[in-house]
Amino acid sequence: ERYWLKDFVTEQVNSSTNGKLAIGQLDGTIFTTLILSNTTYTYEKDTLLTAEKIEIKISPLRVLLKAIYVRKLEIENAKIALLTDENGVLNLSKITNPPEEKVMEEVVTETEPFSWKIDISELNLININFKHQSLANKNSTASYPRPDMDDFRLDSLNLSLTADINIAANEYQLKISDFSVKPNLTGFRLLNLSGNFILLNDIAGITDLNIITERSFVSLNAGISNFYLFTDDEFNIAESPIKLEMKAMNINFDDLTNFIDGTEILKGDVETHLSAEGTLNHLNIKNLEVKLAETNLNATGFLQNITDGDRMNINMNFKNSFINQDDVTSLLPD
Repeated sequence: ERYWLKDFVTEQVNSSTNGKLAIGQLDGTIFTTLILSNTTYTYEKDTLLTAEKIEIKISPLRVLLKAIYVRKLEIENAKIALLTDENGVLNLSKITNPPEEKVMEEVVTETEPFSWKIDISELNLININFKHQSLANKNSTASYPRPDMDDFRLDSLNLSLTADINIAANEYQLKISDFSVKPNLTGFRLLNLSGNFILLNDIAGITDLNIITERSFVSLNAGISNFYLFTDDEFNIAESPIKLEMKAMNINFDDLTNFIDGTEILKGDVETHLSAEGTLNHLNIKNLEVKLAETNLNATGFLQNITDGDRMNINMNFKNSFINQDDVTSLLPD
């Protein structure tokens, strides 16, 4: 059966796309576990995918209940290479032919929302290397201060997560237990990211988020209500109630510089604790603590009109605070 299935899969993919799929070995069945070994997909001279192992466990009978249940999906030791040609066209977009345009009379139809549930019990990516490069940057090994999509690379990516999706009910839950990667950003390496991400109708939240890099360690819990992200309901995010608790045992400003333009003037490390509640129109700062080497800032207050640019107002009261001039000089060396 596995030889028939291997031939069937490769034939279907190769006949419906412009590339070529090759599977070294296929073991198991769709009712138990499928394991694809030494899989490659090529388009002309480009190798878009190589994967030493792809393991898939599903429950086909769940489709009778309008559910897609992935018991396990694991991809190990894989390389993904996306390349744009001299005209900026991505090789991935070339593997399928554009649909033929057909002139049809306009018909007004009502479609029901996608009502299937998607349950991913276990998804693991192990040692994945990803590249998105222009033709001029093919085979580049350069690093950049900020992401450059003409030469964007992710090395040694590892990811473990579970997900539960119910589009009809507007309910999404994602739990990341492990995420680590080395992008081609100068000095940056993500050692681990973990946390829970939830969207239940109009309530969204992030709990137990921990971000650990080689230079920083940040933990975060946050929530927002009256937040209609995937619905047709109109809302003003500035009026949505939010709550935020952040503990940054160490933030290295070089990590911020990798992603936020304009922060390169800041240098060194800072410890920050923040507790805030309210809306973006009026956010109460219940507690703010900032610590540098010999500097301690403790404050409460509020921010108003955060999304209104020039109308933004900051009102803070400091107590038991001390600023060391040497810390300021180190923070702003230029």
